[in-house]
Amino acid sequence: MKTALIADDHVENLYFLEVLLKGNGFDEIYSAENGAKALELAKTHRPDLIISDILMPVMDGYALCRELKTDPNLQQIPFMFYTATFTTSKDEALALSLGADRFVIKPQEPDALMVIVREVMSVLPRKPEGDQTWQMKEYSEALFRKLEKKMVDLEILNGELQKKNQELQRAREDAEAASQAKMRFLLIMSHELRTPLNVILGALQLSELQEEYDPQMTADAKTALFSMLGDIDNILEASRLESAEHSFRQVPVNIELMLATLNRLFSVAAHNKGLSLRISISDLLPRQIVADGSHLQQIMAHLLNNAIKFTEKGEISVSLDHEQGTLTERPLLKIVVRDTGIGIDPDKQRKVFELFTQVDDSDRRPYEGLGLGLSLTKRIVELMGGTISLQSVPGVGSAFTVLLPLITES
Repeated sequence: MKTALIADDHVENLYFLEVLLKGNGFDEIYSAENGAKALELAKTHRPDLIISDILMPVMDGYALCRELKTDPNLQQIPFMFYTATFTTSKDEALALSLGADRFVIKPQEPDALMVIVREVMSVLPRKPEGDQTWQMKEYSEALFRKLEKKMVDLEILNGELQKKNQELQRAREDAEAASQAKMRFLLIMSHELRTPLNVILGALQLSELQEEYDPQMTADAKTALFSMLGDIDNILEASRLESAEHSFRQVPVNIELMLATLNRLFSVAAHNKGLSLRISISDLLPRQIVADGSHLQQIMAHLLNNAIKFTEKGEISVSLDHEQGTLTERPLLKIVVRDTGIGIDPDKQRKVFELFTQVDDSDRRPYEGLGLGLSLTKRIVELMGGTISLQSVPGVGSAFTVLLPLITES
């Protein structure tokens, strides 16, 4: 009966060798997960062939080979290394000096490996060669090389693991931020739509009870409806700007006519709050430019609406000027909207441009709105190739500055 002993700390390797050897004439296969267990099995069963890995716990393959070749009862057993970690010429030289009959590097094709097995079993086993001091030196160096390589591999794996952890952390933070944004959106939407609906419902219910026509009641209902329509328009605009549906048309625009339209649209709202609205245009700025007129007007309208909403006394000013670009020679259209309103804390200034975000997002906030206006403004400005910035002092007021590429008909 032909037997073999295989030593390897990987179960799949033990299984592969066992199947291969049994399929090629070996009747009994003994398996060990380390050199110490293999040495014990070799003494108990004395196999006809030993195949061993090198890097194993408790006792490695080199130590196993040395123990076998110094034991008179076991030194005649054919011994071959089958390794994937110790693969250099120095590793092979040490293996052969310890008395190994063959040094084979994983992986091998099954047929090729069996050819080597038959060759090993057909010749007389080799004896240890070389000085024992040299062997110990080479053995120590081999282990040190593998330890060093393992440390490098561990460092690389640790770096990759840290990178993956950072990516997972960022993904988790993004998911949490998205979830919070969703909840904030739902809270704001429910609040903002519920308020005008209650006004409309109340007006309708009162109109049923009262026989006399009340113009103020109708005006309140119309105001609430227009507020809802404005919110819905802003939501649709935000959706379009984040998709591929947005488009910008460059057409001749008369600046003075646009400012006159804005003055007509917002002067009443400013007057109703006791605010003065001042609009100015620099003599250096051409009155006729080429731009997307509707989006340009939308930018100024959002900023004006925001300024009036958060200002209780004082004035609102809009100024248009010509400015030379600092990085290029390209001229810029400069739009500045100032107010004497409540101002914004420095730690909250960056957030005002985020979608569905308000400085005060509590249910009892004194100012209505979805938190869409400034976010939409920033997105439109960026899509038009410009920038927007904010300077604000709490209790003093705010100034929003928009810089856009200035194109004239000439």
